Amino acid sequence: MSEEQTNLEPGSVPEPDMTLTSLSPAPKHSPLGPSTLDRRRLCPGSLSQERDLPETSSEAADDGSRLHSIIADVLRKKDICWQTIEEEDKEALDYCAGFAAEAVQSMPGASMYIERELDLTPLHAEIGKGTADLVLVVPFGSAHVIDWKFGRGEVSAAYRNLQLAAYAVAVAEEFECERVTVSVVRARVGKSTSWLYEPADWADIRARLRQVADAALKVWAPLRPCREACRYCRALATCPAVIALPEPPEEPGALTAEEIGRGLVSAETLKARCGALERRAWEILQAGGQVPGWDLVPGRGSRVWAESIDEAALRTIAERIGQNAEAIVVKELASPAQLEKAWGKSKVIRDELGPCIVKKPGALKLAPVKEEEGNAEG
Repeated sequence: MSEEQTNLEPGSVPEPDMTLTSLSPAPKHSPLGPSTLDRRRLCPGSLSQERDLPETSSEAADDGSRLHSIIADVLRKKDICWQTIEEEDKEALDYCAGFAAEAVQSMPGASMYIERELDLTPLHAEIGKGTADLVLVVPFGSAHVIDWKFGRGEVSAAYRNLQLAAYAVAVAEEFECERVTVSVVRARVGKSTSWLYEPADWADIRARLRQVADAALKVWAPLRPCREACRYCRALATCPAVIALPEPPEEPGALTAEEIGRGLVSAETLKARCGALERRAWEILQAGGQVPGWDLVPGRGSRVWAESIDEAALRTIAERIGQNAEAIVVKELASPAQLEKAWGKSKVIRDELGPCIVKKPGALKLAPVKEEEGNAEG
């Protein structure tokens, strides 16, 4: 890649000799959909526990969906209002844009498919369909399937990610590709993993997918609590296997290695169970219910430029107060905090920038309610 392409701004992904294709949004998640395969592999019984439960969301999931939508618009070359996007999100989106640009550069003549729906029923009828975030295809040649991850937690690396393995087979069959690279892009932490699948791998992937799906569909599929499987399980709060886990012992120093191992499983699963309880509390409070001792409170807010403020307006201010105008241009536009760092926080600067800045409320977060002093009777 050229130096210019290496330092891509959000929204500047090039399209050399490309056909841009956009399909319908992702379908409703299937209980045995591709995104659940890694969890079903670890805990087959989780399918029967979750099957009849309603689908739920969380603040983190909603945030991920929002950023997925923005990067899709970036790749489609749509106009993005960058002033309303926080700096941390800009950096994550910029990392995705740069990764996509490099992938495009490495595949001349490729067609680009954004949010591509893939039919996985030929692999197993119960798996249904899935949606790949980005697919680059050179027909009868190679393909690249890319999955954006906007969370900070650990995710399955590309080489052992069953969802992407399933997508690789589906893409190879649909476009008659010999080789398919899959990539997991962790945008928040600036890391990615990739893996190459070839024709010799297709039969093994099909067998693994059938094995995982068939094991989960058994009437008495075993429950195997572990943090990776329990972390996003909707049945975690009521799972009998989790409830039956022993409490961590009080004196770890006197335990055998086997007892320590069981205690660690219990502790890790407890962490995941706490996460499930927090998500459920969030849902109750958002719906107007009450959770004793807990409430949704605004998090720390952020300052952003008013919609009427652009680079030209800030350059005018810089000229008026004798400040460095080049400090304005950081990515699309320097944030208020970046500009204050470059210019200083004198009264003159605060007075000039004050009318240009609006306070963006912080996202709600779950927090314990502090009892007010003086309310106790006595």
